[in-house]
Amino acid sequence: MGRRGKDDEQWQGVKALVKNRDKNLCQCCKILTPGEWYIRNKNNYNKKMINQLDCAHIEPVSVHPDLTYDPDNIVLLCRLCHSSIDNFINPITFEPMNKEEHAEFWKRIIASSKVSQRERDF
Repeated sequence: MGRRGKDDEQWQGVKALVKNRDKNLCQCCKILTPGEWYIRNKNNYNKKMINQLDCAHIEPVSVHPDLTYDPDNIVLLCRLCHSSIDNFINPITFEPMNKEEHAEFWKRIIASSKVSQRERDF
């Protein structure tokens, strides 16, 4: 499946729906506790990245192409969280995460978001 872009009307519609549903807020940043924000802010990170919002797939499109346009498989994340989680980097400490820690982050995000609570294979 190719990259979804401005010419993909279906993708543009799904993005608009997800941004509206998630109230233009990063679903990862919104779950961080004050203590987690404190730890994150002690680290030197590109603060501009938290101002850029991405529609992120929970189940990767490479594994589940059938879920590409499914809003229940997409959450709004800032570029910092999106990049970190996709690369198994903890978006608080910026240390590498193992598979279990990665799954736990997704579970926290899904549990607090308005995304459907269907079963996931983490």
